[in-house]
Amino acid sequence: MESHFQFEASDDYLPDIPDKTLLLTRNEALFIDDNLSMLVEKDLGDSSLGTVRPLSHTAGLPAPIELLEKIGLALLYTTDPKNQGKEAEIPVSDTDLYMLREVSVSYAKVGNEPVGYNLKRKIYTLLFSKSYERNKVADSLLAQVDIPSTDEG
Repeated sequence: MESHFQFEASDDYLPDIPDKTLLLTRNEALFIDDNLSMLVEKDLGDSSLGTVRPLSHTAGLPAPIELLEKIGLALLYTTDPKNQGKEAEIPVSDTDLYMLREVSVSYAKVGNEPVGYNLKRKIYTLLFSKSYERNKVADSLLAQVDIPSTDEG
């Protein structure tokens, strides 16, 4: 496999710093909200975690309250009549993006909008676009290099 697909393990691989901005349509915000469940302590003082609703194939992913708040604000913004047709801008960390990736099934649609596919593209663009573009340039440059043959004929 190509070397640009290799990853090194690191403690700061998933920084929880909201240093990116995810743009969400009304349908994308609704879809995400429908597919997240609040992560809570099972019992007072118990360190084990659960969700408000039972997780099943329809309940989605357990999420921290901070992510639910971001999605809730995006939903309020995109459903406000004054903002009709505008996308909400939410600050996200790599951890947020990987969590949202888990609920963004590529075939999901809301109305005619392919929200799953659109979310996958937005998420992966935020996570990997710099690396992807850098690799495209490197591959293009390498394709232009004429490597002499070492065949002795």
